[in-house]
Amino acid sequence: MAATKKRRVTKNPPHQAAKRADGSKKINWTRILVITIGILIALSMLLSMVVTPGTAIN
Repeated sequence: MAATKKRRVTKNPPHQAAKRADGSKKINWTRILVITIGILIALSMLLSMVVTPGTAIN
């Protein structure tokens, strides 16, 4: 007969639940702003390679 194993019982809540219950999460606006500016610069560089000035279709 096989020995019965005890189930693991967690005493502490999961990390995410404890983190959420800890308090409101601070939003890092500086990081969001830097990422947004970086995406806009990359998009601008990409568009400048694809769309050349003076080649409008009439």
